[in-house]
Amino acid sequence: MKKIPADSEYNEIINLCVNNNDSKIATSLFLEYVNTLPSAEAIEKIREKLYHFDTEGKKLLTNKIIRDYERFLVESSELRNEIINLCVNNNDSKIATSLFLEYVNTLPSAEAIEKIREKLYHFDTEGKKLLTNKIIRDYERFLVESSELRNDLYIYSKNEFANYADFVNKYLKDTNTNESLKQQLSNEVREKIPRDTEEKRSIYWEKFGDLVEYQGFLWNIAPIEHKRRAIRNFYKEFFQIVINFNNS
Repeated sequence: MKKIPADSEYNEIINLCVNNNDSKIATSLFLEYVNTLPSAEAIEKIREKLYHFDTEGKKLLTNKIIRDYERFLVESSELRNEIINLCVNNNDSKIATSLFLEYVNTLPSAEAIEKIREKLYHFDTEGKKLLTNKIIRDYERFLVESSELRNDLYIYSKNEFANYADFVNKYLKDTNTNESLKQQLSNEVREKIPRDTEEKRSIYWEKFGDLVEYQGFLWNIAPIEHKRRAIRNFYKEFFQIVINFNNS
């Protein structure tokens, strides 16, 4: 049997990837190949693939483009709009959660928040987790603006809970936070803590301990150890003031 030269063999593989619309066949190699072409030609081939691929192929190709070939999205508004439309109108959480948020971030706040809440409603459990963590980490302005969205967040695992507690803690401590938001966050925490598990409550107190000790935050429901530390700190400061006064 005649051996195929290495270059010819590679070209045959490339041809298989480029001209085959079976998404299981080397999506990544297809992108690796078109990445060597002039941008206009590469983008045209990608758009053709998105048109012909089945749902699974669209997922694979979209995620690969977002993760490793973002330059195509920068260079082509048509490709970008196609992928954004795919992400926004699809309730499969495996399709580019991050790009969905990037898109809604360009919309007026009220419209963006409405779309996010719709996604949280329709996504499966894994999608809710992905979207919740992404919002807390990168799009907290939506949480600042909407108590309804804060209430809709999927916060069940320890990681999500810790991230959300960090968000609340940040705005409660920030002297620039308006009093209305502080009061809302305080009330929300006050309502949630009694209903949460011991593990989740311990996360809250770990994050809010110094607020209890120095500002009396949630004093009525705070663990006794935080109250004791607050009292010790108060008297320590008080007696130090007395000592300083006597020595002056």
